[in-house]
Order: sequence, then C-alpha cells, then structure tokens
Amino acid sequence: MKFLIKSLALMLVLIPKIVFALPTAKLTLLVVDDNGFPIEGAKAGIAFNKPHTDGWGVKYTSKRGMTDNHGLYTNDGITEQVLSYAASHPDYYISREKIKFEDVSGMVGFRKWQPWNPTLKVVLKKKQKPIPMYVYFTNVMDIPAKDKTIGYDLIKHDWVAPHGEGRVNDLLFKLNLTDENIPDGSHDLSLTFANPADGIHAFKKDVNSGSEFISLYHAPKEGYDNTLIQREYRESGRRRQASYSRLDGTNYYFRIRCKEDNVDSCLYGHGKIIIN
Repeated sequence: MKFLIKSLALMLVLIPKIVFALPTAKLTLLVVDDNGFPIEGAKAGIAFNKPHTDGWGVKYTSKRGMTDNHGLYTNDGITEQVLSYAASHPDYYISREKIKFEDVSGMVGFRKWQPWNPTLKVVLKKKQKPIPMYVYFTNVMDIPAKDKTIGYDLIKHDWVAPHGEGRVNDLLFKLNLTDENIPDGSHDLSLTFANPADGIHAFKKDVNSGSEFISLYHAPKEGYDNTLIQREYRESGRRRQASYSRLDGTNYYFRIRCKEDNVDSCLYGHGKIIIN
C-alpha cells in the first residue's frame, strides 16, 4: 500500500509537466547561393526556445553545425511555435529566417510540430568586391530655418554655411509652413538636389529574404527622382497625411555630385530618411 501511495504521488507530480511539455520540432536547412547551388561547409544554426522556469522571458537553446556536401543541416529540439534559424559562410552575407508552426501531432508528452522535418531553403548572397563607403548616422537633424531652402553636405555631414560647416549642397531641404494652401499646424517638406542627374531612388527590402545584404550589388542607373515631397495636414485637431513621396524610413539609393549627365561620375550611396 505504501508503494502504491508513493507511485501515485510521483505520477501526480509528473502529469502536469507532461501535459504542459512543449512539442518537438525538427528542421532541415538547405543552404544555397544566389544561383541555387548548395554551399558545403556553411555554419548553420537553429534557435529552439521555451519559457524560463520562473515564467519570465524566453530561454533559447541554439544548436549549430556545418552543412554537408549537399548543403544540408538537420537538428531537432523542444520549442515554442515560432523559432529562428540562420546560416553563414566567410564568402557570403549572413541570412536569418523564422518559421511558425501551425499544427501539432502525437499523444500528450510526445507531441511533434507539423510539418515534421521540413526542408527550408536559406539563400546566402555572395560577397562581390565590396566598395568602401562613408557611413554616418544622425538621430536628430533639425532644419535650421523655415520657409527657406537649406543645403546639407553629406561628406561634411553638416548644414551648408551659414548654418554649418558644409560646403556643397548635396541635399536641399525646405520646410514650408506659410503657404496659403497649407492649413495652420501643417507642413510641406521637400527634398531636392542641386544637379539635374542627382536624385533618389526608393527600394524595399525583399520580405522573402533574410539576408543582411538588402540592396542590389550595383545601384541602378535609371529611375532617380530629383524631388521628394511630404505633406502633412492637420484638420479639426487630428492629423491627416497627404504624401506625394513619403520620407518615412523607406530604403533609398541616392546619387550626388553628378557632372552633367554622366551618371558614372556621380557619388552613390544608400540609406534611410525618417521625418518626424
């Protein structure tokens, strides 16, 4: 009888843990290059995750290995519904992805996320003779004057004199607050360029690609706009935006200091412009 009571007590302790145990997931990563050819010897990793025992936050268990001669890497682990995986190689840019499982199969304590062991393709973009670029980030850049065109020098990363130490008008900003067509409390912000061939070209990150290299290998030579305008109206205390071309964090290629129409003479770059 005592043995039966002890066994029953042990079962009562284990049952809650079995009931709430997370399912197991199994993945196979197929790591390929831009042309779809398998990459052997790439580092592959899967981050399985589950809640901390104290109920706060998530605990990650990363399992890593190398792809075989077919570009494949397989592993499994207990995890929540969404997990991350990644691959890297010295000759390629890192790529990171996520998967969300929808179904579970199996009995309590032995459940498996479905689909079981799907083959997930991870595309690594080749590093092709990277060109050194200026890198500059500014968190706040207040336009020093209103209703007036103000130049900004991207090399000096400062406003052009008399508002700063810049010398070349790479970007021309104008914040218009007094136009009779603009209601009170609204604004009209324009970005223009000094040279006819200068301009800006919007592009969006491929949502199906997890590569850290988000742009093209070469900036396009066509499709640049010489003017971008953001208009923001306020009506009855509420803000309504009417935008021709939003400067809202979209990725952009830009080119500046072009000599006449010779696009090969321009300085090229890419980045974001966020207007608050």
